[in-house]
Amino acid sequence: MNGKAKIRIIVVSTLMELIRRTDGSHGGGQCATTSYFGEDNPKSKDDRIDSNVDFTYMMNDPNYVINCCGVVDNWEAYFDNVNTARTVYFQVWRPTSGDSFQLVGQNAVSVYNDPFFTGTMSATVSNAVAIGTTLETISVSDNDLDDISTLTVSMVSNSKYSFDTSTMVLTTVASLATLGDSESKLRFKVADQCSNTVTVTFTVTITNDPPEIHNLPSSVSISEDVTSETLLYVINATDTANDVTCDLASGVPASYPFLVKEDPVTTDYGIYSEVNPGFSYNTKNSYTLDIDCSDGLASDTGQFYVYLVQNTPPVFINLQNSTSISTSDQIGTTAFHVLVNDTEGDDLTLTMTCTPAICPFDIFNCTYLPIIIVS
Repeated sequence: MNGKAKIRIIVVSTLMELIRRTDGSHGGGQCATTSYFGEDNPKSKDDRIDSNVDFTYMMNDPNYVINCCGVVDNWEAYFDNVNTARTVYFQVWRPTSGDSFQLVGQNAVSVYNDPFFTGTMSATVSNAVAIGTTLETISVSDNDLDDISTLTVSMVSNSKYSFDTSTMVLTTVASLATLGDSESKLRFKVADQCSNTVTVTFTVTITNDPPEIHNLPSSVSISEDVTSETLLYVINATDTANDVTCDLASGVPASYPFLVKEDPVTTDYGIYSEVNPGFSYNTKNSYTLDIDCSDGLASDTGQFYVYLVQNTPPVFINLQNSTSISTSDQIGTTAFHVLVNDTEGDDLTLTMTCTPAICPFDIFNCTYLPIIIVS
């Protein structure tokens, strides 16, 4: 090989130790069966060589001078934070004259050493998932086959998730209901026997199923003369993970005499007319209500229609009419039963005027509305 050799290294954390190697460049006699040159303990060094690429480092310290005849049997070096594969050229150079050297030989070695995670390092799960659900089995590897059996993996503690270092299984340990439409960032670290470490982020994407209103749109008819708070309709809304709350949507005019509230017993939400709503068929005979049901993260909307039924007056069934009584009838005798019909079935109150004003009759409200002799 002519010219300078190339060293492709991102970071070299220690110097190199030559183990059982000999070279015939010096006439120092035959090397022993095992001859060592270089650093006694490469792992103890921590010499950073920046992020240089295509550089040659000549180690001409006396410890690295090979002074006997033989062949290189083994190279030993330690590397740290090598994120992607690099090739290191281990070379032996022989000085010729002055500053000139002759390349005696070289060995090319691919360097990885840092361990790494395999797989996508991500998972997607619904916020309705049960506690104890397995999200992923974490897997790691190392291009240094001797390191694979020594790899250890850990996770930064998180209250929602658990990582079993023996089985490498990541599971949920708490409800994810409130985390819908978000991401959890979990930090994992893998280390090999040489304390080379790599830290990565595992992303859990948590989806949220929106609530669903099952029985809207719908409608109801109600009399215009209702005065009490009246339940008009029960809303059927569900969610896969969270409790659902329902209300009138923000676009419903505040003047509309309706409300949506929860039944404290059934926990269902109902649509009600307010007390004394002031309905008037001739003024406004229908209402459109937008109903919004939310799980705290998303919502569903449906429409409810209220139609007023115009009040019709009661009708006398047997008036005009007349009757005859005896002058001998006692006070309190029923003289006549007035029959009245009301389409809406409202409670009726009857009054009576009499001519002349001083009148021996009165009307009482009962089943048959009798006119009774009172004096």
